[in-house]
Amino acid sequence: MPTYLLTDQVFATELWAALETNPSYSQNLTSKATVAKNAAGTYFKYRPGVTVTATGNFPDIALAKSGWTFPPPIILRQQNYTGGNMLYSGDKIRAAQKITLNATIAKISFLLVRVGSPTQLIYARIRKTSDDSIIATSSTTVDSSTVPTTPTWYDFPFSNVAVNEEVYLSVEHSGTDTNNCIVAYYYSPDICTGVSSTYITSWTDSATADRSIKVYAPNQVDTLNGSFASGNWTFKVALYNNTKYGHAVKIAARLSRSVNADGSSATLIGAVTESPNTITLAGAAGNIQTDSWTYNPSAVTLTNEYLFVEYRCVIVTAATNVSAGHSFICDENPATRLEEIITTTFTPGGPITGWRKLQYLAEPPTTGAFNKLRCASEPPVSGAWNKLLYDGE
Repeated sequence: MPTYLLTDQVFATELWAALETNPSYSQNLTSKATVAKNAAGTYFKYRPGVTVTATGNFPDIALAKSGWTFPPPIILRQQNYTGGNMLYSGDKIRAAQKITLNATIAKISFLLVRVGSPTQLIYARIRKTSDDSIIATSSTTVDSSTVPTTPTWYDFPFSNVAVNEEVYLSVEHSGTDTNNCIVAYYYSPDICTGVSSTYITSWTDSATADRSIKVYAPNQVDTLNGSFASGNWTFKVALYNNTKYGHAVKIAARLSRSVNADGSSATLIGAVTESPNTITLAGAAGNIQTDSWTYNPSAVTLTNEYLFVEYRCVIVTAATNVSAGHSFICDENPATRLEEIITTTFTPGGPITGWRKLQYLAEPPTTGAFNKLRCASEPPVSGAWNKLLYDGE
């Protein structure tokens, strides 16, 4: 059966695309800070890609309103920070994430802040670790004098650079001194692939930290053209308690399809499916609870349409404090797989174009051994797939 990890970016596996919010723990809840304090029976919507201003159950919400977006898939992300490196002449002039990649890079974002009044340009570059040579430089630079004095993400676009080796993903700036420079942030401990590294006259790695960085692949999402067989789909979710106040909820999901990438004019698939289980979040910040349930939407046919999944939360037992709240976990480690959707077999209904790379997990194939595919110039793909994993995860 195809398996699709829930991510906070668009992901495309086989011929299926779905949307989720960002950051790692979805903030896109109505009044997130008070979501768990409202009375039992209050509904809230996990509306991927859409900002919601009122509570309500699914029947009160139009299907997949216009406003869904397809942000580019993230290859690597560390969006938090615990410290920073000053970049100026005579000391560190580069700050990077040292990482081995086999991916195409469309954009890199760094978390930066300005100190004093620097005037030099800021560059982003991809460098080989083997000889420090430059593989690519971003197509735009940033004037350091325009960087705010509060931490701000800056995007550096690249022209879809293919990387298949160990590299430095580097932000570079030669400020005047410690009073007039740019700070590039990092996060400790090291929890992402690779490590933070800085350069004075040579590179020095920090095995205990990651650069505050986001690395994006090209944005390429296609519609579906084919059918999912009738049978049970499995929905797996995970919730994260933001505070020390316990509460209990139930989660439901609904499927819809639309020819429009923004989700407008959508058609409901089957019915709202609510988990029979109650998720009880313990009274401890960081407590994670999971749930899994099945639903048979019957056979699902899409004709050059996008498939959307939305989640709903209903409070079963309210918390005792107005600061209570939880978040919907997405973009979890694929090896953990706390949140995913497992569908029935999908049979393509016509020629397929615009594939990203697809890769089997470590299960035996059901109809032949496929490794990586690019279907723009390949014949239609058919047969029953096993589990697939988006190559950026």
